[in-house]
Amino acid sequence: MPEDFIYNASTEQAAYFFEIVTLDNISIGENDWVGAFNGDICVGARKWDTEACNGICDVPVLGQNDLLSQGYMLPGQIPSFKIFKVSNLNYYDATASKDSPWSNFGLNFIGFLAGCTSGIDPDNEGICTD
Repeated sequence: MPEDFIYNASTEQAAYFFEIVTLDNISIGENDWVGAFNGDICVGARKWDTEACNGICDVPVLGQNDLLSQGYMLPGQIPSFKIFKVSNLNYYDATASKDSPWSNFGLNFIGFLAGCTSGIDPDNEGICTD
């Protein structure tokens, strides 16, 4: 697991399913990771091996329930996401195709999550342009 994606367990949790995850308009690989954040606190992560996930993976996004989960998600907050690219050991901010507020036991289905290595935000279709 990437160092910045380490998080504690919590009984409060939701799942964010992404149909497509790309970096610079290319699907990320089976060894890459997606992490969820509340500010700068990692609140969940998943290795993006779609074969192990039956074609569509989810990112667990954990909520605050005790001292070990201080700063984790509260109802109504919207997580942010990052992609960890194993080939170059870098983290990239990623944009979801829609904002889905967190709720305990929530199931959130989102079309895409896209990141751009240039640091720009992808357009509304998840495409990185200069």
